[in-house]
Amino acid sequence: MHLVVNEYGMQMNFIIANGPRADCKEAMHSIENIDAKLVFTNRAHYTNEILSYLNQQNISPVIPPKRNHLHQCDYKGFKEKRQ
Repeated sequence: MHLVVNEYGMQMNFIIANGPRADCKEAMHSIENIDAKLVFTNRAHYTNEILSYLNQQNISPVIPPKRNHLHQCDYKGFKEKRQ
């Protein structure tokens, strides 16, 4: 399930994905054609495809980098709570 909301928490897009597909592949469909300046999400969506798309659209990603990603960015976003 992928839910995109605006800064007020109002729904902008909603997708229910088929189980075996990777979250990052389905996330691309949910962020296409959105009007945004920033995108906040978890590290599961830190992929070259998503980062490239956001860069092309002049949208700043606030995504913690994956530990195994070759090109680490300087991430100063919100700290994720671990439970």
